[in-house]
Parts: sequence; structure tokens; C-alpha cells
Amino acid sequence: MNRKITLGGLEKITETQQALAKIYGSILGYKKLDQKDSFFELGGDSIIAVKVIEEINRYFAIELHITQLLKIPVIQDLAQYIDDIQVKGERSLPKAERPGAESNNNCFIASWPQKRLYMLHHFEKEYTAWNITYAMKIEGCIDEFRLKNAFQQLVLRHEILRTAFRVQNGEVMQIIHPNAPVKIQYMQTKQLTDIIESESIRPFSLENPPLFRIHIIIQEAQRYLLFSIHHIVSDEISMDTLLDELAALYQNKPLTHAIQYKEYSQKQYKQKANALVSDI
Repeated sequence: MNRKITLGGLEKITETQQALAKIYGSILGYKKLDQKDSFFELGGDSIIAVKVIEEINRYFAIELHITQLLKIPVIQDLAQYIDDIQVKGERSLPKAERPGAESNNNCFIASWPQKRLYMLHHFEKEYTAWNITYAMKIEGCIDEFRLKNAFQQLVLRHEILRTAFRVQNGEVMQIIHPNAPVKIQYMQTKQLTDIIESESIRPFSLENPPLFRIHIIIQEAQRYLLFSIHHIVSDEISMDTLLDELAALYQNKPLTHAIQYKEYSQKQYKQKANALVSDI
């Protein structure tokens, strides 16, 4: 799978523009976009806009309404709008709140999609359709110590990578651990596809983080990085971000502040609760 979505244009490309391009491209099915591309000209409509705005809100931890996307559909313009409101501190998500006194284990309410995936996993523990697996060819030599350290920094940077799930008082909860072990397993094989297929159907235990696995596959003179993760802690767009950040950390490049998933799930939970109250 080619996960890369490239963004071109005459002006300087910002991180926000690149992130929007990934969201547009992943949902609308494009691998190459331009700063001036419009959501509507790319084939977007009001139904697709709902999914796009949900991804934008989750990625940037903000609260944009769908009307903002409909009014500002161009990548460059929408990116500038997002940058402006983040600088002003508007529409940002509130810090997630722990559910009462039982917060010693750093518990937070799971998002609605996480709850659904958790319940599906509970009833079908061997069902592995929610595994996301990437195999990437390693070009040149790789420093194994730096690679493991980069993964460890990634885990410390993103709480979701050290999160487990369990039911507490009838509610599916995210349990954020202070750390999670990073293990890289090395395998030598002549049948790369068999290893990838076998890894993609290995189940995860949602109660025990990390909910990802790392392999270095050695096939004759070539090496591959095989990365598997459960959909409850990631998706296709998030994977793009994680792998880009992994490359940056491996190269000792600075990264901006990471947005934590629990803020998104907390906002989603409150919105649902408010909607239920207004319907009574």
C-alpha cells in the first residue's frame, strides 16, 4: 500500500496544509494534491464533509462545524483558518476529565468508535479484521538502537500508544499507562508475504498495551519493517502521522506538540450527553 499523499503548490507548504491534504486525500481517494485544491472540486459533498470535519477535529483537537468546511473548502485557506484559531486558542478541546475518584490508573472514557470496537472484540476475540499492518522496505543500513529509541519516544509522545481498554462500572474506559514496552522481533524468511499475512491475523489483547507489534523481516540481503497496530488506537490517517514522526525521531528532528486522543473522546462523549439531554 502506498500511504504517501503529496501536496504541491507555488507557496511554502505548512504542516497544517500537509495534514489537511492527508485527510482530503485519504477520504476522497487522491495521492497528489495542490494547495489550491477545493474540497468540492475533488468530489466532496455534504455527506463526505461530515467524515472530513470529524477527522479534522480529531487530528487538530479543535471543534469546527461542517459549515466552516463548506465555506472554506480550499486546502490553503482552511489551513490558515485552523492556524489562526489555534493561535487565538479558540475552538480548542478542553482537557479530558477523569471519571471521578477512580482515576488512580489514569482512566478516561473511551470514544464511541472505541467502545464499538471493544465490544466487537469482546464477543469475537479471534476476529482480526481490525488489525492494520504495514510493510516497508528499509533502504540502506539501519541503526537498530536508534530505531528502538525512536519507537520508545513515539510511545512516550502519544498516550494512545500506551493505552489499554477495560470495562469499569459498566463503561468502556481508556487506561493510559506511564509507559509501554517496545519490542522489536527479528525474523528471517524467504516468504515475506506469508509472514505479513500471518502477522495481520494475530489477535491483540486490548487489556494489555502496547496494541502494536514491530518486526524486522530479513529476506536474503533485504530488510523490511513490519508494523501492526489495532484499529482501536489508530486509523489510516493517524498511521501516516505516526510513521512520519517515527522517521523524524529516528533522524533526531524536532517535532511540534502532540495532541492526545483522550481530549477528542471526551469532547465526543460530552456532545452526545448534551444531545441526549436536549432530547428529553
